[in-house]
Amino acid sequence: MMLLLAAAFASTPEPAPAPVSSATVELAPAPSADAPPADGLTGAPAAAAGGLTGPDPSAVVGPPAGAPREGEALEVMVREAAGRLRCPVCQGLPVADSPADAAVAMRNEVRVLAALGYDADQILDYFEASYGEFIRLDPKKEGFGLLVWLLPIAFGLLGGGLLLSQLRNRRVPSPPAADPELDPYLARVRAETELLRD
Repeated sequence: MMLLLAAAFASTPEPAPAPVSSATVELAPAPSADAPPADGLTGAPAAAAGGLTGPDPSAVVGPPAGAPREGEALEVMVREAAGRLRCPVCQGLPVADSPADAAVAMRNEVRVLAALGYDADQILDYFEASYGEFIRLDPKKEGFGLLVWLLPIAFGLLGGGLLLSQLRNRRVPSPPAADPELDPYLARVRAETELLRD
């Protein structure tokens, strides 16, 4: 039965794709200068933010906190912000160090945002709006993220307290009680060791 089904499907030819001609292709009209860009960005930042694929950054994080950057200041900001972002493809690797295509695209977006004047916290908030708090290598020190920072300290203090109490309560073994049967033997050993010292 299975062989018959396999033979039936194997002998069914696939339909050939329809030929493409200039008569069947409809071209979209060219956008006018007044039309908003197709990438979802609006206004002046969209013109400067040609490398952004997400929403308008000013709608997500507000206006840039600083002046536009270029040169060494831009590269420093890109390294700082990309070093605090987690690559969504790699295991725990920052976007700054990841060779993945997604990380390269994110670094380019970080560069565009930094060039527009956004600071590192605004850039992190921008990516967090799209990816969630997972995108941060260091979680925020508020809400659930505060537990990530405080629990290791609490467990360290608890472990140190337990160790200290165990050391304090540890009993030092008392010397063994003298055995009257061993007294003659111990006296002879002491006498022989005295002879060896002389």
